[in-house]
Amino acid sequence: MGPGLISWITLMNGAYALSISNIQRLLNDQWQLSFSTGAVSQATRSVTEWLLPLYQQVGQAVRELPIAHADETSHYRNSERRWLWVLCSSQVVYFLVHYSRGKGAANGLLDEFDGILVTDQHGGYNDYPIEKRQLCWAHIIRKFKKISERVGRAGVLGKQLWRLSRLIVHFRNRWRSDGYSDACYHARMLRFKQWMHRLLNLGLEVSPADVEQKTSKTANQCKRLLIDESMLWTFLRDRTIPMTNNEAERAIRPYVIWRKTSFFSQSARGDQFRPVILTLTETCKRLGLGVHEILRKVCEQGLRGEAITVRLPLGQHAISA
Repeated sequence: MGPGLISWITLMNGAYALSISNIQRLLNDQWQLSFSTGAVSQATRSVTEWLLPLYQQVGQAVRELPIAHADETSHYRNSERRWLWVLCSSQVVYFLVHYSRGKGAANGLLDEFDGILVTDQHGGYNDYPIEKRQLCWAHIIRKFKKISERVGRAGVLGKQLWRLSRLIVHFRNRWRSDGYSDACYHARMLRFKQWMHRLLNLGLEVSPADVEQKTSKTANQCKRLLIDESMLWTFLRDRTIPMTNNEAERAIRPYVIWRKTSFFSQSARGDQFRPVILTLTETCKRLGLGVHEILRKVCEQGLRGEAITVRLPLGQHAISA
């Protein structure tokens, strides 16, 4: 196989999530080429190593951002659970596979990142300074929506929290589109913040439906939000800080779809290949670059036994969040 075919197979498998058997059929239908399962699988074996310089380039670039988004999702390698972590902006995406969902994995993902980190409420990020974290309001709104569907006092409180949280997001968006003055925005947000604090404290008094429980689920959720309360309002310091973690969720969605339509990973080599190829393809997509052309150049150098000098034109592209 030459560099063109190897890069094409890598792209079909890594970006378009085709199985080995589907790639075999496509090769036969398109070019009347017949390769064994082992040959097709072997074609991507060296590509992971060849792509490491670009993978490391993206990892370094994303950790130098002033603002980044992080998220994680699971998959299985045979019967063992693994986790895919993502750290990204609107223009660069870096993936990492780890056996854990804990703080060690999160710290490995972030490494020397020192900017504002936008995440959900997952405790794996709790080693990161709270003054540099922004919790995702989309997750908070979904949590309040679930509380609002409960019966009794919890449901009433949940409806109030849900409506208030949606009002906060709406007001922020209107201000960013110059719908309100800065003075009006900050004064109103201060009142919203005080109102939210009072409602969360009222949530601590919600009694459990089951008399055998000491505290209710609603009270526990409100207690945790009060502990993390300062991380809800980091966005007030700078209009460029987003309120949601949508960037990370969009970045991780192709991986989730891939997981649902295949056995995903059956080996350590597969776990090494997935984050590397996804990092390249998702970053190229966001930068508007042709990933196949880059892959082909990498494969040409790799097959000749040369050092991989191909790099992504990140530069100022990676600065914005």
